[in-house]
Amino acid sequence: MSYGSLLTSASREITSLTLRYNTGRPIYRNGEALAALLEELVSAWPVPLERIVLMGHSMGGLLIRSACHYGQAQNHRWMERLTDCVYLGSPHDGSWLAKGAKATADLLNRAPRDYLRVAGEVIDLRSEGIRNLSRGDVVPEGQGEPPLVPGVRHFVVCGLLARSRTHPVNALFGDALVHEASARGEERTGWKLAGMASFPGVDHIRLAHHPDVARQLVEWLL
Repeated sequence: MSYGSLLTSASREITSLTLRYNTGRPIYRNGEALAALLEELVSAWPVPLERIVLMGHSMGGLLIRSACHYGQAQNHRWMERLTDCVYLGSPHDGSWLAKGAKATADLLNRAPRDYLRVAGEVIDLRSEGIRNLSRGDVVPEGQGEPPLVPGVRHFVVCGLLARSRTHPVNALFGDALVHEASARGEERTGWKLAGMASFPGVDHIRLAHHPDVARQLVEWLL
């Protein structure tokens, strides 16, 4: 059961919707599209909407931040109903894996051997959306760092590979794709989180469907 379905089953006042999107597109393009889609949703919903909660896993969390930026900039009505944003294993400061791929590609592209340069070009043929993960970009490069939307509760969920929180593998690899510090946005300025929870022994994929995470979400949101 998805977290949205879980919350729906726990409260009759909640309706869960799932968004599928092209992860290859730039995150900011998807963010613009999501902001516009939410504006249409508010207009078309058959009854007055009282509350909107956005929840995103991995890149989905960056997509939410991007949509909030554009929704706020364009004075969208859905922003008035947004109460909570939940980020599950989202690389706000970038994914170590994406950063490693970029560094490797840059090194091979400068190599004197033709076959090494070709290897570098192949590694570097990542989609723009995936390249955004190396820095956690939610707007086009050079447009600054959007703050978290004020007046909204922001929650962060982090995963860790090893069950022992102090195990060195957690410091090295985080949840396998995202370090805990990046998921918490420790390099971001002025962030005020309403809640943060880490789950040792829960990797990046399982973070999207784990009973312990589900219980935490119910505690925060209901």
